[in-house]
Amino acid sequence: MANQVEDESTTEEKKKEITPLLSKKMSKGQTWYLISLEWWCKFQNYFGFVRDGDGVQPCVLPGHIDNSSLLNDNGDLKENLVDKLDYELVPSEAWDLLVEWFGKVPGQDPLKRQVVELGESKQPMVEVYLLLVKVCKNFEADNFKILQFSSTDTIGKAMKDIIKAFSIPEGVDTQLWHSFIPGVPIQCEPLNKLDKTIQEVGISQGQTIVVETPTAKGAWAAKPLRESNVSPNTGANERRQAPQPGICGLWNLGNTCFMNSVLQCMSNCPPITDYFLNGEHHRELNTNNPLGMGGEIAKAYGDLVQNMWSGRQSSISPHQFKMQVGRFAPQFSGYQQQDSQEYLTFLLDGLHEDLNRIKDKPYIEQQDGDGLPDEEMARISWENYLKRNDSIIVDFFHGLLKSTVVCPDCSKISLTFDPFCYLSLPLPQKKERLFEVVLVPEDPLKKPVRYKLSVPKKGLVRDICQALNEYTKIPEDKMFVVHIVRNHIHEVLSIDNSIMTIEDKEGIYIFELPVSYNDNDGKVIQVCLWQNDLINGPSELFGMPLVIVIPDMKCHYDYLYKTILNRMRRYVTIPKNCSYLPRDDLNMSNGSYSLFEDISSEADELEQMKQFHLFTIHLHISSSGITKELDPNGKPFDFSNFRGDQSLFIRWNKKNRNLYFKDNIALEIDSHDSLRQRRMGRLQLKDCLELYTTTEKLGVDDAWYCSKCKKHQRATKKFDLWTLPRILIIHLKRFSYNRCRRDKLDTLVEFPIQGLDMNDYVINPSAAPAVYDLFAVCNHYGAMGGGHYTAYAKNKLDEKWHCFDDNSVSYTSKESVVSPAAYVLFYMQRDINNPNFARMINSGGAVAFESEKYSDEEME
Repeated sequence: MANQVEDESTTEEKKKEITPLLSKKMSKGQTWYLISLEWWCKFQNYFGFVRDGDGVQPCVLPGHIDNSSLLNDNGDLKENLVDKLDYELVPSEAWDLLVEWFGKVPGQDPLKRQVVELGESKQPMVEVYLLLVKVCKNFEADNFKILQFSSTDTIGKAMKDIIKAFSIPEGVDTQLWHSFIPGVPIQCEPLNKLDKTIQEVGISQGQTIVVETPTAKGAWAAKPLRESNVSPNTGANERRQAPQPGICGLWNLGNTCFMNSVLQCMSNCPPITDYFLNGEHHRELNTNNPLGMGGEIAKAYGDLVQNMWSGRQSSISPHQFKMQVGRFAPQFSGYQQQDSQEYLTFLLDGLHEDLNRIKDKPYIEQQDGDGLPDEEMARISWENYLKRNDSIIVDFFHGLLKSTVVCPDCSKISLTFDPFCYLSLPLPQKKERLFEVVLVPEDPLKKPVRYKLSVPKKGLVRDICQALNEYTKIPEDKMFVVHIVRNHIHEVLSIDNSIMTIEDKEGIYIFELPVSYNDNDGKVIQVCLWQNDLINGPSELFGMPLVIVIPDMKCHYDYLYKTILNRMRRYVTIPKNCSYLPRDDLNMSNGSYSLFEDISSEADELEQMKQFHLFTIHLHISSSGITKELDPNGKPFDFSNFRGDQSLFIRWNKKNRNLYFKDNIALEIDSHDSLRQRRMGRLQLKDCLELYTTTEKLGVDDAWYCSKCKKHQRATKKFDLWTLPRILIIHLKRFSYNRCRRDKLDTLVEFPIQGLDMNDYVINPSAAPAVYDLFAVCNHYGAMGGGHYTAYAKNKLDEKWHCFDDNSVSYTSKESVVSPAAYVLFYMQRDINNPNFARMINSGGAVAFESEKYSDEEME
């Protein structure tokens, strides 16, 4: 490990040895290991599994396997980690080899997990997270234990573990309940099928199981859920608005807000909901489709819609529907937060296959359309698609996309027409970003001012200073830029630091200095405010840190004290018994250093001054954690050798802070007019559509095989919209991924609520008019791998917008629907419910082309 680079032949031998191990398929009972993506990227780069350009220096040994980025402060695996984004999974044989070659960080336990089989298909998956389940006894909310189960544990095994955990005597009758509302005996379902697994009964992370024993009289408190229509928010003294059809919340069953938001958007799609409410799905169930789910998903969704639109309850449990989804799609069984757009894709595909009117799908031979007009190729492609796919989902959600690929060498053009059920639109990346900073003026009587600055996205701290200079005219070399965290200066930022790693909401402060920071005229000293009372409580920093400049010369304690006090004049009251302090000495705004000249005050005057000091001054060395009080009677202090890990702490006692320090004034920050610059950072939906239909060059990993050149080429590719569906779903690609980084874009994309005109983006000359109105929005708040999902939707009965936040439903304004959280947009084409169109719903799925036969007058 001493060498940074191995012999090339040795590296190649190792690469050949480990490559087949990394391709090993999972099977039940195996042990696999988690490795942080950060280390994995270094490993891949070193062995040449990836090309340069991933931000990792090539040909450097990756070092010990380090999983610290996956662990919390307690050394446990962090929550909501995502495969391929946070970690890589490797089989035990590959892990052993990697440990042999590179070792692992001392003290870190391997993150090993078992492979289990999940779902109807018995799909092998690594169970990264065991389920943490809250188990209560007899519905006593305070009498609980947190137990850990595998999703493949049976209810019988879980019952034995629970009985043991609560020391229930052998022979005592017990009953397990799946409790949705802890402490409410009527909000539960019995867990009496002992051979069923935890996964099969739908228990997921964070949910509650109740173990009940009968009372002395043999009575049981619990009643199954089906016997009650009580809403989860209903209390004995709570008054609720009467339930209304469709305005029905969905309980969060444990990280299921992603599912709830999608179901609410789909529920408020009028033609689809009418289809299920009218029972049409029973007539069209395809239970023998090998690509479907035996009709179970369609039936379960129909039951859910019936309940949501019954008007009997203000909120219901989607538990049964979730269980059916988990049978066929284990990734949505509820172990961690999932992506709502991926869930929507599964739901639409599942409903389509369960309701596919084609009972026997014919084989369709791929035809070469070279030389055919676009109209003919599109017609053939759509007709071939309908021979295998024909459902209510195709009728409303599927359109046709034209793809054009051009070879850069031989100019061969490949045209294809492919169906789609949603548009995933990229968000244009602005070359500029808005950056908030706080300027602390040199004049201590002036308040700090918050600015919003426009800087290059990949710029330097220097660009921030230049942008601030345009507003303030303060020379850049008099700006001291720092990152303040929890009342102390966490980092001094050089003007050559990149701003790409600085988060938007971090505390970036710029102190105006009296002299150039690059000159040798003074030393910049950081000062933190510290309250430390031996009697009244623990140490704590408070207020905004200070920055002072002192000459590279010896400085007396009293002048150091007055220099610091001067910086706090705006919010510190000087006691009357200190009124002798010369006001001229406290005026430092002109940059004068007369304060630091040797003094010739009388000894008794100096003693009087020290007696009424509001604070004491301490030297703090962060590298060692040592804090040492400076001696007021000692020799002058020499700051010429003051190091970067040293700062001054001024210690206030509680009494002086309460009497003389005005905390509310100290925290005041004025706002500059630049904060009103809200437009930059906003995008229009049309910007995303234009980027989607722009010609792009394929990446190295996405090379296209040219049949004429007989090799893979980085061709150009262009998408065009040929035919749009009646229900247009637009997915805003807020999440960006690469091998070693993931990010979320919270940019506000402005989209029309009414009158989205798509005609300019449809290249089919015979296409019908395409104007859409919004009816639902799926929102995502927070960071990737977690966060929270909600939905805005317009109820078809009262025509009002509502906010659906799990089981909570409330009215909302139309204007609030457009927000930076918007993730998936649901639009409905105008005149979708006209009589002519209604007759076409079951016409074999040819809506996209047959609709062209109707004139505008007929459609009205």
